[in-house]
Amino acid sequence: MSTKHPLSNKELAEMLSIVADRVKNQRAHRGAMRLKSISKDFGELPFDAIPVLINPVALQQEVENAQGGSASRILSVMRNILALAPLIVTWLSIATAVTSYQQYLQTHPSARSEPFLELWQTGFGGGTWLTLSNTAIIDALLLVILLVLTVVAHILDGRAQEKSGEVYDELQDFIERLKHRDPPCAVL
Repeated sequence: MSTKHPLSNKELAEMLSIVADRVKNQRAHRGAMRLKSISKDFGELPFDAIPVLINPVALQQEVENAQGGSASRILSVMRNILALAPLIVTWLSIATAVTSYQQYLQTHPSARSEPFLELWQTGFGGGTWLTLSNTAIIDALLLVILLVLTVVAHILDGRAQEKSGEVYDELQDFIERLKHRDPPCAVL
């Protein structure tokens, strides 16, 4: 483990400014502005106030939210809506099949002895395209789309957490260095 030499206020202010630029590149603009302001006024701020003003936890959350961004939120909304789609499609298909079955039996009374599932699979003589196998295919496709959305959202969230963790670590390193800074020079 290497020991880091104490930094002067000017070096600490420059270090914080660099972190602010990285935070801005992560699209966390409010946090970047806060860090830039602290960096600019570094020598005038009370020592104990600086870590509180930086607030690494809040800044980490801001970076994570900025990194996740609208794409991740849209994916999550789509995923949540799509989660019920296979169930809805299946029940609509069953409702359509029951109605089609009743209509088919009215026009084909001799079909009463044929199994419902077989009639459904054939579309009740072409009365509906929403057959049993088509319903299964639609449900499977919806589930695959749901799986893909879940994986992509998970990847985006993981990247956002990684980026925000890096910012948090940088800020914690800065605060640690702040504790061991060179004492300020006395003004003569």
